[in-house]
Amino acid sequence: MFSTGIADGNVIEVRSPRYFDASDTSGHQKSRTTMTYTGRNLLASRTEAPGTTEAATESFVYTLDGRLDTRTDARGNNWQTLWSACCAN
Repeated sequence: MFSTGIADGNVIEVRSPRYFDASDTSGHQKSRTTMTYTGRNLLASRTEAPGTTEAATESFVYTLDGRLDTRTDARGNNWQTLWSACCAN
């Protein structure tokens, strides 16, 4: 596995060597995962196989104290995380 990052330590791309598709003429795009981050260095989105017809992106929204609030999966379904009062920062 190969990953690239930026100065603040966020991984922005991962390439997996365990993928092969002879019909993939785009340079093994399906073996890639790319990530974007918020201004607070929290994962904003993750895309599997970017630039292909199989691309799947999920996105994330956080509470003010940095806990995951909502995740939207690649099919557009929203998943909300419910936190107990015990778990606040």
